[in-house]
Amino acid sequence: DDNPWRIEFNMGNHAYGNTNMLVKTFTVTFVVKDEDGDVITGASVELDAYDGNDNAGDIWGGSGFVYEVWASGDYEYTVSAEGFKPASDIILSVVEDLTINVVLEDETIGISEIDNNVKIYPNPSRGVFNVEIYEISGQIELTVVNYQGQLVQTQTTESNGLGSRYKLNLQHLSKGIYYLKIQSGNTTIIRKIVLQ
Repeated sequence: DDNPWRIEFNMGNHAYGNTNMLVKTFTVTFVVKDEDGDVITGASVELDAYDGNDNAGDIWGGSGFVYEVWASGDYEYTVSAEGFKPASDIILSVVEDLTINVVLEDETIGISEIDNNVKIYPNPSRGVFNVEIYEISGQIELTVVNYQGQLVQTQTTESNGLGSRYKLNLQHLSKGIYYLKIQSGNTTIIRKIVLQ
């Protein structure tokens, strides 16, 4: 939507003119789910202007899961919910209405014993990641999603539980932050991977 924004130019007691400007804003909507795809009730979203570069955005309004933001701004967000690990990321150059799908990981999943059974390197990578999986046997599904939660790649493989290595080729994707979900039976591990 275009929102009129009135700016008045003046110096001291002398008004030099005024103008009406149209400020382009976009809606950013967050959809928060758990690893099973169920909507998480009671989650909270914090959205702030991202100060990591010269394109920090301004939040026009909003709260909860829907925000109205100024066009072309950069934003950072943190999503949290009781019983889940918080998730944070950066949205660069908002140029259209956007839905951000966030998957929160249960705090009990990925505890150190399970988490240590997966190694991903190099991370960051220019496109090919080595994924090593130990002490997890059976069918394993490797799923890659982008920062908006959109599925970009999936593959299914078998692990013998003694140590298996897989090559994950993402050279066809754009640079950015992705999430690798490794799932076998009731075991789910989610890792952030960076494609340079």
